[in-house]
Amino acid sequence: LRAQDYIEKLERKYGAKIINVYVPSLDISSTYIRDQLNLGRSIRYLVPDDVDTYIKEKGLYNYGV
Repeated sequence: LRAQDYIEKLERKYGAKIINVYVPSLDISSTYIRDQLNLGRSIRYLVPDDVDTYIKEKGLYNYGV
């Protein structure tokens, strides 16, 4: 099935309106994240909140050094 056909099938099945939204993919490397942290910049919106918290709690990428 084409994506639009599948969306229409789901709309009929669930009586819902599904809106297809284009979101560009972002290639974010660990090097870029590490560089941002080493420059004292936020990585919010680059990684999920749980990942940000984990990096900070574990001191990964020399965060806080």
